[in-house]
Amino acid sequence: MTTQDQSVLETVQRVLANDPASKMLGMEIVYAKTDHCQMSMKVRQDMANGYDVCHGGFIFALADTAVAFACAIENKVAVSASSEIEFLASASVGDTLIATADVIHHKGRNCFCNIMVKNEHGDLIALIHGRQVVLDGQQPSKD
Repeated sequence: MTTQDQSVLETVQRVLANDPASKMLGMEIVYAKTDHCQMSMKVRQDMANGYDVCHGGFIFALADTAVAFACAIENKVAVSASSEIEFLASASVGDTLIATADVIHHKGRNCFCNIMVKNEHGDLIALIHGRQVVLDGQQPSKD
C-alpha cells in the first residue's frame, strides 16, 4: 500500500468512526485506497419495506457512503452533487451488501464515479453513476 493510499484509508476510518448514520446502519470498510472504496452492510429486518425486501434508500445510502470515501482526500470533505441509480434486483433481509465505488474521472473539484452494489453471492443489486464535489473546507475533527 502506498503512503497516499494509507493516508486515504486513515481518513476513511476517521470519518467512519465519526459518522453516526453509517454506524447505525452497520456499514464497515472492506477496502479503501485512492479513488476506490468497498463498504459492506448487512440487511436487517428494520431495513425491509412493505414487500419484505431491503428499502432502496438503504441500498443508496451504502453506495453514497462508499463513493464519498472513494473521493476522500486527506482533510477534505466530498459530498454528493448528483447520482443516478438503477435497481437491478432486490436485496433480502440477511443479505450482506457490498458497494464498490470507483472514481473514473477528476475535473477540478468534481469526481465522477461508478458504484456497483452486489450481495455476498455476487448478484448485482444496483448500478449508480454519480458526481461528488470536493469542498474547500476541512473535515471537522471530533477527536
